Amino acid sequence: MPSPATTVDADSDDISLDSIFAAALNADPTRRSSSDGLSFGPADPSPEQHDAAIARYPAPLRAAAARASSLSRLRPSASSPADPIERQRREELARIEGLLRGATTDIALWGVLESVIFPLVDKLAPSPPPPTKPSKRRGRVSKSPAPSFPAPQPSLSNLALVGSIYPSVLLLAFRLLAHTHNSPAACSALFGAIKARGPVSYVLGASTALHTEMILLAWRRFHDTDAVSALLAEMHDGGVDFDAATASALQEIIAQAQAGRAAPGAAGRAWQVRVQRGSLAQLVAWRDTVAAKLAAASADLSGAEEAVLAC
Repeated sequence: MPSPATTVDADSDDISLDSIFAAALNADPTRRSSSDGLSFGPADPSPEQHDAAIARYPAPLRAAAARASSLSRLRPSASSPADPIERQRREELARIEGLLRGATTDIALWGVLESVIFPLVDKLAPSPPPPTKPSKRRGRVSKSPAPSFPAPQPSLSNLALVGSIYPSVLLLAFRLLAHTHNSPAACSALFGAIKARGPVSYVLGASTALHTEMILLAWRRFHDTDAVSALLAEMHDGGVDFDAATASALQEIIAQAQAGRAAPGAAGRAWQVRVQRGSLAQLVAWRDTVAAKLAAASADLSGAEEAVLAC
Protein backbone atom coordinates (compact mmCIF):
# COMPACT_ATOMS: atom_id res chain seq x y z
CA MET A 1 0.00 0.00 0.00
CA PRO A 2 1.23 3.54 -0.59
CA SER A 3 2.51 5.41 2.40
CA PRO A 4 0.21 8.28 3.38
CA ALA A 5 1.18 11.61 1.90
CA THR A 6 2.47 14.27 4.24
CA THR A 7 0.21 17.30 4.18
CA VAL A 8 0.78 20.88 5.21
CA ASP A 9 -2.15 22.93 6.45
CA ALA A 10 -1.82 26.31 4.80
CA ASP A 11 -3.95 27.94 7.50
CA SER A 12 -1.94 26.62 10.43
CA ASP A 13 0.79 28.50 12.24
CA ASP A 14 3.26 25.72 11.59
CA ILE A 15 4.40 26.69 8.12
CA SER A 16 7.99 25.46 7.94
CA LEU A 17 10.37 24.64 5.14
CA ASP A 18 11.03 21.15 6.45
CA SER A 19 7.30 20.35 6.43
CA ILE A 20 6.96 21.81 2.94
CA PHE A 21 9.93 19.80 1.65
CA ALA A 22 8.65 16.62 3.30
CA ALA A 23 5.25 17.17 1.73
CA ALA A 24 6.86 17.72 -1.67
CA LEU A 25 8.74 14.43 -1.43
CA ASN A 26 5.69 12.47 -0.34
CA ALA A 27 2.99 14.25 -2.32
CA ASP A 28 3.14 11.84 -5.23
CA PRO A 29 0.54 9.17 -4.41
CA THR A 30 2.37 6.72 -6.66
CA ARG A 31 5.61 6.92 -4.65
CA ARG A 32 6.49 3.74 -2.79
CA SER A 33 8.81 3.04 0.08
CA SER A 34 11.07 0.07 0.59
CA SER A 35 8.52 -1.35 3.03
CA ASP A 36 6.40 -2.35 0.04
CA GLY A 37 8.79 -5.25 -0.50
CA LEU A 38 9.28 -4.61 -4.19
CA SER A 39 12.53 -6.02 -5.53
CA PHE A 40 13.98 -7.75 -8.55
CA GLY A 41 14.68 -11.00 -6.76
CA PRO A 42 15.44 -12.55 -3.39
CA ALA A 43 18.45 -10.28 -2.85
CA ASP A 44 18.82 -6.54 -3.24
CA PRO A 45 19.96 -5.81 -6.81
CA SER A 46 23.25 -4.20 -7.60
CA PRO A 47 23.13 -0.88 -9.50
CA GLU A 48 24.01 -2.76 -12.68
CA GLN A 49 21.17 -5.25 -12.17
CA HIS A 50 18.77 -2.42 -11.41
CA ASP A 51 19.71 -0.52 -14.57
CA ALA A 52 19.44 -3.64 -16.70
CA ALA A 53 16.00 -4.46 -15.30
CA ILE A 54 14.69 -0.96 -15.89
CA ALA A 55 16.16 -0.87 -19.41
CA ARG A 56 14.00 -3.83 -20.44
CA TYR A 57 10.92 -1.59 -20.37
CA PRO A 58 9.86 0.76 -23.17
CA ALA A 59 11.15 4.28 -22.64
CA PRO A 60 7.76 5.74 -21.60
CA LEU A 61 7.44 3.18 -18.80
CA ARG A 62 10.96 3.36 -17.38
CA ALA A 63 10.31 6.21 -14.95
CA ALA A 64 7.22 4.48 -13.58
CA ALA A 65 9.05 1.17 -13.31
CA ALA A 66 11.90 2.80 -11.45
CA ARG A 67 9.49 4.39 -9.00
CA ALA A 68 7.67 1.12 -8.53
CA SER A 69 10.94 -0.65 -7.67
CA SER A 70 11.73 2.04 -5.08
CA LEU A 71 14.97 2.70 -6.91
CA SER A 72 14.07 5.87 -8.76
CA ARG A 73 16.92 8.22 -9.48
CA LEU A 74 14.68 10.75 -11.19
CA ARG A 75 13.64 12.67 -8.08
CA PRO A 76 15.32 13.69 -4.81
CA SER A 77 15.40 11.00 -2.16
CA ALA A 78 15.74 11.30 1.57
CA SER A 79 19.41 11.61 2.35
CA SER A 80 21.41 10.88 5.42
CA PRO A 81 22.07 13.93 7.61
CA ALA A 82 25.76 13.16 7.09
CA ASP A 83 25.41 13.64 3.32
CA PRO A 84 27.21 16.88 2.42
CA ILE A 85 24.48 17.97 0.00
CA GLU A 86 21.76 17.18 2.50
CA ARG A 87 23.61 19.07 5.21
CA GLN A 88 24.07 22.05 2.89
CA ARG A 89 20.40 21.90 1.92
CA ARG A 90 19.25 21.96 5.53
CA GLU A 91 21.57 24.84 6.40
CA GLU A 92 20.44 26.88 3.40
CA LEU A 93 16.78 26.15 4.07
CA ALA A 94 17.18 27.24 7.69
CA ARG A 95 18.98 30.42 6.64
CA ILE A 96 16.35 31.40 4.07
CA GLU A 97 13.48 30.45 6.36
CA GLY A 98 14.92 32.76 9.00
CA LEU A 99 15.10 35.61 6.49
CA LEU A 100 11.53 35.05 5.31
CA ARG A 101 10.11 34.82 8.82
CA GLY A 102 12.15 37.80 9.92
CA ALA A 103 10.53 39.99 7.25
CA THR A 104 7.98 42.08 9.14
CA THR A 105 6.15 43.39 6.05
CA ASP A 106 5.30 42.09 2.62
CA ILE A 107 7.72 44.63 1.15
CA ALA A 108 10.55 43.32 3.31
CA LEU A 109 9.69 39.75 2.32
CA TRP A 110 9.76 40.75 -1.34
CA GLY A 111 13.25 42.08 -0.77
CA VAL A 112 14.32 38.62 0.39
CA LEU A 113 12.81 37.13 -2.75
CA GLU A 114 14.69 39.54 -5.01
CA SER A 115 18.05 39.39 -3.25
CA VAL A 116 18.24 35.77 -2.07
CA ILE A 117 15.66 33.44 -3.62
CA PHE A 118 15.28 34.43 -7.27
CA PRO A 119 19.08 34.48 -7.81
CA LEU A 120 19.18 30.77 -6.92
CA VAL A 121 18.09 29.84 -10.45
CA ASP A 122 20.91 31.90 -11.94
CA LYS A 123 23.23 29.11 -10.84
CA LEU A 124 21.48 26.78 -13.26
CA ALA A 125 21.11 29.16 -16.22
CA PRO A 126 23.58 28.64 -19.08
CA SER A 127 26.16 31.32 -19.69
CA PRO A 128 25.58 33.57 -22.72
CA PRO A 129 27.72 32.88 -25.82
CA PRO A 130 31.00 34.80 -26.03
CA PRO A 131 30.73 38.09 -27.95
CA THR A 132 32.12 38.48 -31.43
CA LYS A 133 35.39 40.36 -31.73
CA PRO A 134 36.58 42.55 -34.61
CA SER A 135 39.55 41.18 -36.53
CA LYS A 136 41.75 42.91 -39.11
CA ARG A 137 42.20 41.21 -42.48
CA ARG A 138 44.04 42.81 -45.50
CA GLY A 139 43.59 46.27 -44.11
CA ARG A 140 39.87 45.84 -43.52
CA VAL A 141 38.17 45.46 -40.20
CA SER A 142 35.67 42.65 -40.20
CA LYS A 143 33.83 40.73 -37.57
CA SER A 144 34.57 37.08 -37.08
CA PRO A 145 33.03 34.95 -34.40
CA ALA A 146 35.21 34.10 -31.47
CA PRO A 147 35.83 30.39 -30.87
CA SER A 148 32.69 28.83 -29.44
CA PHE A 149 32.80 26.82 -26.26
CA PRO A 150 30.03 24.66 -24.87
CA ALA A 151 28.03 26.39 -22.16
CA PRO A 152 28.95 25.06 -18.74
CA GLN A 153 26.37 22.69 -17.43
CA PRO A 154 25.20 22.91 -13.83
CA SER A 155 26.77 20.33 -11.57
CA LEU A 156 24.58 17.58 -10.19
CA SER A 157 25.12 18.95 -6.70
CA ASN A 158 23.87 22.40 -7.74
CA LEU A 159 20.90 20.88 -9.53
CA ALA A 160 19.96 18.72 -6.56
CA LEU A 161 20.44 21.60 -4.13
CA VAL A 162 18.63 24.35 -6.04
CA GLY A 163 16.01 21.94 -7.38
CA SER A 164 14.92 21.13 -3.84
CA ILE A 165 15.38 24.53 -2.20
CA TYR A 166 13.82 26.81 -4.83
CA PRO A 167 10.26 25.39 -4.90
CA SER A 168 10.22 24.95 -1.12
CA VAL A 169 11.18 28.53 -0.27
CA LEU A 170 8.83 29.94 -2.90
CA LEU A 171 5.95 27.97 -1.44
CA LEU A 172 6.80 29.18 2.05
CA ALA A 173 7.06 32.78 0.82
CA PHE A 174 3.67 32.48 -0.89
CA ARG A 175 2.01 31.11 2.25
CA LEU A 176 3.55 33.81 4.43
CA LEU A 177 2.36 36.51 2.03
CA ALA A 178 -1.13 35.00 1.94
CA HIS A 179 -1.68 34.07 5.59
CA THR A 180 0.73 36.17 7.65
CA HIS A 181 0.89 39.40 5.66
CA ASN A 182 -2.60 39.04 4.16
CA SER A 183 -1.42 40.31 0.79
CA PRO A 184 -3.17 38.56 -2.11
CA ALA A 185 -1.79 41.15 -4.53
CA ALA A 186 1.77 40.21 -3.53
CA CYS A 187 0.88 36.52 -3.96
CA SER A 188 -0.26 37.15 -7.53
CA ALA A 189 2.85 39.22 -8.19
CA LEU A 190 5.04 36.41 -6.87
CA PHE A 191 3.38 33.86 -9.14
CA GLY A 192 3.88 36.15 -12.12
CA ALA A 193 7.51 36.86 -11.20
CA ILE A 194 8.33 33.14 -11.08
CA LYS A 195 7.12 32.74 -14.66
CA ALA A 196 8.69 35.99 -15.86
CA ARG A 197 12.17 34.90 -14.78
CA GLY A 198 12.31 32.26 -17.49
CA PRO A 199 11.76 28.55 -18.10
CA VAL A 200 14.19 27.32 -15.42
CA SER A 201 12.41 29.36 -12.78
CA TYR A 202 8.99 28.25 -14.02
CA VAL A 203 9.81 24.54 -14.23
CA LEU A 204 11.39 24.44 -10.77
CA GLY A 205 9.28 27.01 -8.96
CA ALA A 206 5.74 26.80 -10.34
CA SER A 207 5.03 23.53 -8.59
CA THR A 208 1.75 21.67 -8.28
CA ALA A 209 1.47 22.88 -4.68
CA LEU A 210 1.99 26.51 -5.68
CA HIS A 211 -0.64 26.28 -8.43
CA THR A 212 -3.07 24.76 -5.94
CA GLU A 213 -2.39 27.62 -3.51
CA MET A 214 -3.14 30.09 -6.31
CA ILE A 215 -6.37 28.27 -7.14
CA LEU A 216 -7.54 28.45 -3.53
CA LEU A 217 -6.52 32.11 -3.30
CA ALA A 218 -8.50 32.98 -6.44
CA TRP A 219 -11.57 31.29 -5.01
CA ARG A 220 -11.45 32.08 -1.29
CA ARG A 221 -10.56 35.74 -1.73
CA PHE A 222 -12.32 36.64 -4.98
CA HIS A 223 -14.67 33.78 -5.94
CA ASP A 224 -13.09 34.09 -9.39
CA THR A 225 -14.06 30.95 -11.28
CA ASP A 226 -12.49 32.21 -14.51
CA ALA A 227 -9.11 32.55 -12.77
CA VAL A 228 -9.49 29.03 -11.33
CA SER A 229 -10.19 27.59 -14.79
CA ALA A 230 -7.28 29.53 -16.28
CA LEU A 231 -4.88 28.13 -13.65
CA LEU A 232 -6.09 24.58 -14.28
CA ALA A 233 -5.60 25.09 -18.02
CA GLU A 234 -2.10 26.41 -17.37
CA MET A 235 -1.26 23.31 -15.35
CA HIS A 236 -2.66 21.05 -18.06
CA ASP A 237 -0.92 22.81 -20.94
CA GLY A 238 2.35 23.40 -19.06
CA GLY A 239 2.85 19.81 -17.96
CA VAL A 240 2.31 20.54 -14.25
CA ASP A 241 0.88 17.42 -12.66
CA PHE A 242 -2.45 17.42 -10.88
CA ASP A 243 -2.49 15.74 -7.49
CA ALA A 244 -4.95 14.84 -4.75
CA ALA A 245 -4.71 18.34 -3.24
CA THR A 246 -5.68 19.87 -6.59
CA ALA A 247 -8.67 17.54 -6.82
CA SER A 248 -9.68 18.36 -3.23
CA ALA A 249 -9.45 22.11 -3.83
CA LEU A 250 -11.57 21.81 -6.96
CA GLN A 251 -14.19 19.75 -5.14
CA GLU A 252 -14.33 22.35 -2.36
CA ILE A 253 -14.89 25.14 -4.88
CA ILE A 254 -17.62 23.28 -6.76
CA ALA A 255 -19.45 22.26 -3.57
CA GLN A 256 -19.44 25.84 -2.23
CA ALA A 257 -20.56 27.28 -5.56
CA GLN A 258 -23.39 24.77 -5.92
CA ALA A 259 -24.56 25.34 -2.36
CA GLY A 260 -24.43 29.11 -2.81
CA ARG A 261 -26.40 29.08 -6.04
CA ALA A 262 -29.03 26.83 -4.45
CA ALA A 263 -29.50 29.08 -1.41
CA PRO A 264 -32.96 30.67 -1.09
CA GLY A 265 -33.74 34.32 -1.56
CA ALA A 266 -31.31 37.14 -2.17
CA ALA A 267 -28.27 35.10 -1.10
CA GLY A 268 -28.88 32.54 -3.82
CA ARG A 269 -29.47 35.19 -6.44
CA ALA A 270 -26.20 36.91 -5.47
CA TRP A 271 -24.34 33.64 -5.88
CA GLN A 272 -25.96 33.05 -9.27
CA VAL A 273 -24.61 36.41 -10.41
CA ARG A 274 -21.21 35.73 -8.89
CA VAL A 275 -20.85 32.20 -10.29
CA GLN A 276 -22.50 31.86 -13.69
CA ARG A 277 -23.91 28.52 -14.78
CA GLY A 278 -21.38 28.20 -17.59
CA SER A 279 -18.43 28.89 -15.29
CA LEU A 280 -19.63 26.23 -12.86
CA ALA A 281 -20.06 23.74 -15.69
CA GLN A 282 -16.49 24.42 -16.76
CA LEU A 283 -15.21 23.68 -13.25
CA VAL A 284 -17.17 20.42 -13.18
CA ALA A 285 -15.55 19.46 -16.47
CA TRP A 286 -12.12 20.23 -15.00
CA ARG A 287 -12.96 18.11 -11.96
CA ASP A 288 -13.67 15.16 -14.23
CA THR A 289 -10.46 15.79 -16.20
CA VAL A 290 -8.36 15.86 -13.02
CA ALA A 291 -10.01 12.70 -11.69
CA ALA A 292 -9.41 10.90 -14.99
CA LYS A 293 -5.74 11.89 -15.08
CA LEU A 294 -5.18 10.75 -11.49
CA ALA A 295 -6.91 7.44 -12.21
CA ALA A 296 -4.82 6.93 -15.36
CA ALA A 297 -1.59 7.67 -13.49
CA SER A 298 -2.53 5.19 -10.78
CA ALA A 299 -3.38 2.53 -13.36
CA ASP A 300 -0.12 3.09 -15.23
CA LEU A 301 1.87 2.66 -12.05
CA SER A 302 -0.03 -0.46 -11.06
CA GLY A 303 0.81 -1.96 -14.45
CA ALA A 304 4.45 -1.03 -14.05
CA GLU A 305 4.56 -2.59 -10.58
CA GLU A 306 3.10 -5.81 -11.89
CA ALA A 307 5.64 -5.86 -14.69
CA VAL A 308 8.51 -5.30 -12.28
CA LEU A 309 7.30 -8.03 -9.94
CA ALA A 310 7.03 -10.40 -12.93
CA CYS A 311 10.72 -9.98 -13.80
